[in-house]
Amino acid sequence: MVSKTLISLLILACVLVLPIVAQTPAPAANQTMGTNPDASTTTRTRRPGAISKAGYAEATRLATVLEDTQGTATLSLGTWKGVAHEANSLSVKLNAAGNQPWHHNAHEARVHVRELVAAVEKGDVDGAKTHAGRALPYVYKVIEATAPKK
Repeated sequence: MVSKTLISLLILACVLVLPIVAQTPAPAANQTMGTNPDASTTTRTRRPGAISKAGYAEATRLATVLEDTQGTATLSLGTWKGVAHEANSLSVKLNAAGNQPWHHNAHEARVHVRELVAAVEKGDVDGAKTHAGRALPYVYKVIEATAPKK
């Protein structure tokens, strides 16, 4: 059983510390707005090349994953599930960058990656390989559109 001294110390600490903590008010939401002198507007601004760099990185990774499925090697269903998961994740990230000139191609690639995932869930390896191959031209177009300018 906890001694009376320990309980007394705990109560004393609560009595002394809680009023001090309760007296420090948190700033109201409207007090913190507009405190950034460098902000020109209240809307979020994006750097022009940020989305292209992210799109390029995701597209090249997706192309690599999809190209690996196009060889003559036989992949197990477990491997196909891993490929489908990775391709799905990358295509979601790539498709999230809307209002880009290459967004249509990213969307079309996403459609075929969804079909790839559906085929893998059914155990249809040939169908998955076909949809991976159909997604590649769209991914290549995204890579061309987002490639760093020389």
